[in-house]
Amino acid sequence: MATAASRESSEIDGYVTVQNALKGYVEGNDETSMSSDDIDKFIDTLASPKEMVQYYKKEMEQLQKEIESLEESVEADKQKLLEIPASVLEEIKSQIPSSNATGVEDDEKLQAIFKQLQVQTTFSKIAFTDTTVKVMKQSQNKTISSHHIQGNSFGLDFSADFEVTETKIPEGEAVPQILAGQETKATITKLKASVDEQVQMELNDIIQEIQKTCALEPFLNGYAQYAEWFRHRENTFIHFKKEYESAVMLPQGSTGALLQFSHPDNNGAVYIVSWSIPFNLTGRTEPSIDLHVKASAHMNQIDQRNILKSAPEEFQKMLTSLGVEKALDSIIQAVAT
Repeated sequence: MATAASRESSEIDGYVTVQNALKGYVEGNDETSMSSDDIDKFIDTLASPKEMVQYYKKEMEQLQKEIESLEESVEADKQKLLEIPASVLEEIKSQIPSSNATGVEDDEKLQAIFKQLQVQTTFSKIAFTDTTVKVMKQSQNKTISSHHIQGNSFGLDFSADFEVTETKIPEGEAVPQILAGQETKATITKLKASVDEQVQMELNDIIQEIQKTCALEPFLNGYAQYAEWFRHRENTFIHFKKEYESAVMLPQGSTGALLQFSHPDNNGAVYIVSWSIPFNLTGRTEPSIDLHVKASAHMNQIDQRNILKSAPEEFQKMLTSLGVEKALDSIIQAVAT
């Protein structure tokens, strides 16, 4: 029996041959030609409208399954972050108040608990340096706990304080696949995030949004991506400052978002590269690099070929074809030498 794929391929080949026959020519030799009877037979073998509807219905069902799978994957990521069993919380609760306990055994037990929490909240490119948990309220069906985590990514510190409400899932309640078989579901109800003072100004807006929506996972994922781009931008700016010392300025320092350059004799035009590194509530970082030109009235007047006005657009083309470093090097070299 022919598969759906082979049948579809055969139908496509047949369509092409029929089309050519109707136009009065067929590729290849005469043996491949189709008579009118052959064409009628081929048309009879084509899928009926009902079959086509069924085919596309199956395609839509497959797409729906893929969407559901992606939704479950997102939910899985959220639950991994909050996957702190009630038994662990209970053990922490019983250990933390024992401030007089200084024995090696107690200390090792606490360290083991903290390591478990660190493993459960490990994200790529993030190093956690401290994790603490405090049970605030506990009942038969609900546990409310206060969490503090801190760490760094590419040398940029961060911390987050948040509350987790862990509720018992009622028997028989429909839950996402990721929660199937589990007795509780955890939800972040409060969040306060802090970032390294070097990047507070640049990330202020997104941090406020993250705190409003209690989006801890996007914060950690986005911050890790941001930190990597931040170091890349910093190293790039330092490189060009050393390479073209007399032409390049860093108005906000090497950790800022601006690189300024002009001809050493300052011919009336200043070029400013703005390299922002925003990330959104999905945790995705999308760097944006733009060129701005500030020119004197005299320079604009003599720029009859509109080179200054077209420079930003041309720079974007260079970024696409050459990459960041080569595009910057090319335009700085053209202006400064």
